Amino acid sequence: TIKFGPSAVIDFRSTDVQADFNTSQFTGTMTVSVVIDTPQGGIENVQEPLDHVSAYRYWKTETNKGTFSVDLIFHYRTAPYTISNEQTLTLAYRADTNDVWTAHSTIVRYPDNNTIKARFVGADGYWALASTGDNSLPVELASFDAVVRQNNVRLTWQTKSEKTNFGFNVERNTGDEDFQAIGFVEGKGTTTEPVFYEFIDSALKPGTYYYRLKQRDMDGTFSYSDEILARIMLPEFTRIEPNYPNPFNPTTTLKYQLNEASKVTIFIYNAKGQKITTLVDEEQDGGYHSVQWNATEYASGLYFYRMRAGSYLKSGKMLLLK
Repeated sequence: TIKFGPSAVIDFRSTDVQADFNTSQFTGTMTVSVVIDTPQGGIENVQEPLDHVSAYRYWKTETNKGTFSVDLIFHYRTAPYTISNEQTLTLAYRADTNDVWTAHSTIVRYPDNNTIKARFVGADGYWALASTGDNSLPVELASFDAVVRQNNVRLTWQTKSEKTNFGFNVERNTGDEDFQAIGFVEGKGTTTEPVFYEFIDSALKPGTYYYRLKQRDMDGTFSYSDEILARIMLPEFTRIEPNYPNPFNPTTTLKYQLNEASKVTIFIYNAKGQKITTLVDEEQDGGYHSVQWNATEYASGLYFYRMRAGSYLKSGKMLLLK
């Protein structure tokens, strides 16, 4: 809540709203609040030319004056809104939660600065970003996160609503290259319900990785999400995990980690202690690794693996059952 007077520009910082009172004739008090949620009363009840109202967040303005005139400047980012055409972005207004959403009559857009201005506002009420007939808000991204587990990155994101959403290209770079597509996740078309998505980027080397989503609309238009990063760290120590599955038939996998570059050997022995095959015998970088043993040509019985990497030495039992 801020007191205002003539020729005052007020920044409601926590709400991404500015109020320009250059046209105000009276002093008074204004309150601006923002809610990160679907507007109360829903977003379906709209009046032409509106065809879509943001389900991500909305604002409420209140004053203690019955008569006033102010310009409201709304700041936004292209994410999480995933706006494909900022030139047709507009502002929806209604005086009460039960009213129809209408397009404010006088709008000034500043797409280079991600701002939009409502001129000559003279009443309290509710505000939300909106689009007209060309689908400028096809997908609203509510979250986009990355979780690292060993050498895998789990990307998750959620949409608040979707309209003609074809899907998402998942893109990655390491900071030294352009973004490259590493996968595609199909969208849900059109829905006003929240949708949860995930994608696993696996078997990564230690390093820093940047991710973004390329949201693709069914008419071929697209837009990008904000970038997020994930760091794959070197393991704290070298070790090998027990093979899985065990017992097995005919294949099993050995996973191991190296805390530094090392010469690695992994040999397989039979129950008599005879070496029967070599799975690994090479220099390998620090990080997470795996190797599979296919025992199709061997008889059922007890076998042993033995791994050496630098000063690390470890053996384990494996049971082949056919």
